[in-house]
Amino acid sequence: MPGLGESFVENSELIASVKRGRNAINRSHNNLLDNDLRILDSLNLDEATRQRYPQDHRWDYLVSSSNPQILIGIEPHSAISKEVKVVIQKRRNALRFLSDHLRNGQFISKWFWVASGRVGFSNSGKDARLLHKNGIIFAGRRLTRRHLTK
Repeated sequence: MPGLGESFVENSELIASVKRGRNAINRSHNNLLDNDLRILDSLNLDEATRQRYPQDHRWDYLVSSSNPQILIGIEPHSAISKEVKVVIQKRRNALRFLSDHLRNGQFISKWFWVASGRVGFSNSGKDARLLHKNGIIFAGRRLTRRHLTK
């Protein structure tokens, strides 16, 4: 599995925004990611797509992991019930945008929502089922390597 830069088509404007390691992740969000996560490179997708889609809900980050070797999406966001549909829309928008940028056969293996504050819904209720149905894994307050290998 290649890193993010190699996962994009040759002429993708996203390549220029890929940073080594966690360098594209805002400092305030880095504490939501365990140190045991081995991140090869990262992309602040929100920042990279803001000019083109200023009014859309935008997913925050894409990263490539070395253990396991996968591409993942990470969305630090308030974890309350009224935000579930917003996070789902962010993923849909990201998928639509990335369809023109990812090489054939490349895909984001897992999409994680990490709570950026208190958690205001149950991880086993209606909200959790809706997230699961839409391909989003709620990681709680911290994303660990264990989440990637489940």
